[in-house]
Order: sequence, then C-alpha cells, then structure tokens
Amino acid sequence: SRAASPPCVWYSSSWRCLSQWIRHPEPTGSRQATPLLLFQHSKGHPPDSRFKTITTPAGSADLRWQAGEDTALTLFIDRSIEETTLPGSPAYIYTLVGGRIEHAITDDLTGIARAAFARSDFAQSTRWDNEADMSVGLRYRLMSRVFLGVDYRYTQRISSDSIFNFRRNQVYLELTEEF
Repeated sequence: SRAASPPCVWYSSSWRCLSQWIRHPEPTGSRQATPLLLFQHSKGHPPDSRFKTITTPAGSADLRWQAGEDTALTLFIDRSIEETTLPGSPAYIYTLVGGRIEHAITDDLTGIARAAFARSDFAQSTRWDNEADMSVGLRYRLMSRVFLGVDYRYTQRISSDSIFNFRRNQVYLELTEEF
C-alpha cells in the first residue's frame, strides 16, 4: 500500500487533489474496481509578458477492473498544461484518453495491449495536434521482482500544420525491477 498523502496540495502554480482507493491483496481474489483520481486546477504564469495567463481544469483518472482471474482492464484520462517551444505559444493543453488490457498467459508471462488518443491545443496559436497510439507487448518474470519485456508501439500524429505530421514504429526491450 502507498503512504498517505494530503488530499490537496499547492504545487508550483496549481492545486492538486488526489483521491484513491487502494486495493489490498485478498486471498479471495475479489474483483473490485480500483479508481485513481487526480484533480487539478492549473494556472500558468508565463515568464514572457507577451503571453496571456492560461487557466484550465486539469487532472487524471484511472479506473482498473479485474475482469477475470487472469485479465485486467484499465481506462484512463489525463488533462494538463504543458510547456512548448512553438514560437508565439506559451503552452499547450494536452488531453489523453485510452485503455489497456493485461492478460496473464502463464504465471510468469503477461500480454499487454494499449490504445490511446491525445489532443494538443496550443495556446495563442491556431495549431493543434491529434495523436493515435497503439501498442502490444509481453512481460516475462525472471525473478520475483525482475521482468523482461518486449513492446511494439505505433504512433501517428496529424497536425493542423502538416510539417509536424508523422508515423512512428518503435520496438522496446525492457529490463525492469519493481520496488
């Protein structure tokens, strides 16, 4: 379980409020949803006086459902203000929605599939970006807390400025340890 944290804290230039249900392992293997919510009201104060202050609701939420003994489904949403290097724009508002499914193939091997859609709206600019992202992968437990993984990921961006459009294929090989 995680250490308790205050429900709302002032962070940089915004309030962040966290609400979460922690599911403790139960020998009965109960199938309950485990939501994780983060609410934030962001107000960006750009250092350049030519830029306007940006204010928007921001936050993230994850909902995990143990759909069966070997299968879990996670839905997620995220919204934030991000810095940018785009000339004339102080930041962009990033919105992400997606889902992930994990299935235990054996005790030591898990398959994972993920799909997400993201939208970036650049402040004080007409530019926007839409990104679609899909991935599939496998995780193999080498030791109790050490995993070897391989993932394939496809990403496509369509932008209002076609110079920023791209398609990308990536393969990851990972060696990870849980703490």
